[in-house]
Amino acid sequence: MEFTTGALGTLLPKLGKLLKEEYDLQKSVKEGIIFLKTELESIQAALEKVSKVQLDQLDKQIKIWARDVRELSYDIEDNIDTFMLHINDIEPNKKYNFTWLIDKCQKSLSKVKIRHKIANDIKDIKRQVMEVMERHKRYMIDDIATKLPTTIDPRILTLYEKVTKLVGIDKAINKDRYMVLDVSTLSERHMIDELREYLGNRSFRVLRVLALERCNVTGGCCLKHLGKLLHLRYLGLRYTRVAEIPSEIGDLVHLQVLDVLDTWLVTLPVTIGNLRRLMRLYINIRRRALTSVGSLTSLQDLSLGTRCGKLTDLRRIKINWSKKTDEGSLEALVESLRILHKLQNLEIWFPIPLVEYPVMSGWEGWEPARQLRQFCIHNVDLPRLPAWVNSMCVPHLSHLDLRVVGMETRDLDVLAMMPALCFLRIDVKERFSWTVGGGGSFPNLRYCDTNIELTFLQGAMPMLLDVVLIVRGSRDDPANNVGLGNLPLLKKVLILLNCEGETAKQVEEVVVAWEHTVHAHPNRPVISVHRFGEFLMKKDDGDDEEEILATYEVDGSDHEEVLEQVQ
Repeated sequence: MEFTTGALGTLLPKLGKLLKEEYDLQKSVKEGIIFLKTELESIQAALEKVSKVQLDQLDKQIKIWARDVRELSYDIEDNIDTFMLHINDIEPNKKYNFTWLIDKCQKSLSKVKIRHKIANDIKDIKRQVMEVMERHKRYMIDDIATKLPTTIDPRILTLYEKVTKLVGIDKAINKDRYMVLDVSTLSERHMIDELREYLGNRSFRVLRVLALERCNVTGGCCLKHLGKLLHLRYLGLRYTRVAEIPSEIGDLVHLQVLDVLDTWLVTLPVTIGNLRRLMRLYINIRRRALTSVGSLTSLQDLSLGTRCGKLTDLRRIKINWSKKTDEGSLEALVESLRILHKLQNLEIWFPIPLVEYPVMSGWEGWEPARQLRQFCIHNVDLPRLPAWVNSMCVPHLSHLDLRVVGMETRDLDVLAMMPALCFLRIDVKERFSWTVGGGGSFPNLRYCDTNIELTFLQGAMPMLLDVVLIVRGSRDDPANNVGLGNLPLLKKVLILLNCEGETAKQVEEVVVAWEHTVHAHPNRPVISVHRFGEFLMKKDDGDDEEEILATYEVDGSDHEEVLEQVQ
């Protein structure tokens, strides 16, 4: 809908915000804003009605009217954003000498000038809106019959995660020319000339999104003028050769997303602490110099490799730990997470160990928020499943990915009763077997990956789609005993086959048995078998046909049947 109605969806709330006392606008200006808000709401309703009519069935005059309304909505939003930006930037410094009075007077005069300008802007906008409304009545848009909704071009959906995120793309400039532009045939100079011509008349006065991702710029990317993009909300530099962020980034007070993953950065400027509206920060700086990150009080999504105890409003955090995994460091990490009382998603990646996985304790004393949804700790062992992992303490937990040293049957009974759990990957160091009871255990589990020797009873894991099982190559024939037929929605089966200490013949027998069991399932799930530990396999006792025949003759087996099996 935003693609059709322009900026009206975000503009109307901003008009309401201007009416608050903190902006201290004149009475006539407030009346003008109320008028604008009322009229724009009517226009929005009309546009929504127009959007339901197929494009080829719309009158040309109505198309022109809708286009003008969209352009007007963007212009109004730009004016309001500029006003809010300037009025919020004027804050008296806390000084205790005579200069404080001078600064206060100067800033008061500046506020008067800004309010005077917004008053004139409101008058001009009011005139434009009245003209639009006159055309609205003239063309009788309300009499348009609602027909089938227009289908959005699927190519747009593949370029953008959500159509509602598209802003200002309704006017293509030089569309035909640049759609057929073949970059591979251009020289570097020609390409620069083309870009200069294309960007020549564009000032980007209210640029909100700047994505310079995967840019291979010779000598690195220079961002010295970045601080002038005062309206910027999103800055993406992932996989771009950026060695330094200018200190002026602190002037981007509206910035909400900063993505500098996999760049050349070794530090961030201290002025990043001024970005009080920053909600998502993606960074993997190794030489830690993030002393100002703790000032980012709006931060909700963080991906980095450092301590984060000051960021009490974090909802989502992903840590790539590159330090030593000694006991003291791991305990310090857990301690820094204790005060994150709003955390919903926690994911920590440790380096893959060369020998044994280090043991990470301390999680027993951690008190997670009730809204915790994801708890994933990779490449370390926990002594056991934390006691708070249950439906009472974390009822919304949906993703659990852990390695534990030991586990008891009651731990799995608790997991089976968690209503929101849909992804479970758990590896137990000590060999362990368990029967998954019926009666609706794991009611929402879609994915299960474990080395626990499971047996599924009727009614167990009723929603399970994918299962990953680690099995040993033996003659015990576990395939027929696991109970895959009791999983009604099963679609994929991955068998990780441990070949250590087994012969090639035993391994092949196990593979055939699992394939037979899976293919017998009513859903005909896809099965994959991955083998590991093959270099530790034993040699077959009978590598030649004669030894195998002799063995079967002792057992009284038929020679032709044996030959058929060997072949």
